[in-house]
Amino acid sequence: PAASAQERRAAWGSFGVDTAGMDRSVHPGDDFWQYVNGNWARTTAIPADRGSEGQVTRLGDLAASQVRAIMEEM
Repeated sequence: PAASAQERRAAWGSFGVDTAGMDRSVHPGDDFWQYVNGNWARTTAIPADRGSEGQVTRLGDLAASQVRAIMEEM
């Protein structure tokens, strides 16, 4: 059977370029990282027990919780 719209929806949100994370007040030729990531860096809270935050961290947390669930079922 065809997958429902809910099943096809991305678990991590939409994909592509996150223009909301950009800081358009910075000229890309002056500081490209700040231009692309400036707003994200200002608005993203990094947990006190972590040195960084991002999709890789979130995927690692998800994998760890899934492994834990498998181990607990055993």
